[in-house]
Amino acid sequence: MLLEYWYYLIPSYLLAAVMWTMAGRFLLQFMVPDPSGNYIMNAFVRITDPFYRLFAVITPGFLHPAFYPLYYGFLLFVLRLALHAGMFSLGLTPTVSMPA
Repeated sequence: MLLEYWYYLIPSYLLAAVMWTMAGRFLLQFMVPDPSGNYIMNAFVRITDPFYRLFAVITPGFLHPAFYPLYYGFLLFVLRLALHAGMFSLGLTPTVSMPA
């Protein structure tokens, strides 16, 4: 049943995973001062850096770099919401149906 909606579920889950990784990077940066010494922070940086480069074009100049992960996570949330709204308007999202 769910595999027939792979075109919706896979992008949604990937966006959600990166969004929560951004939240983790935001919180972890206050506890781990040097990213090179912690393997978890290194993984978060490696996963999220491509999105840093992608969103650098639309990042406001007044935003402090410590808040980049929070801002980028919000942008990913908006992108995920737009994906859902677009797919829903086309009738391509899974529906919840009551058993007969």
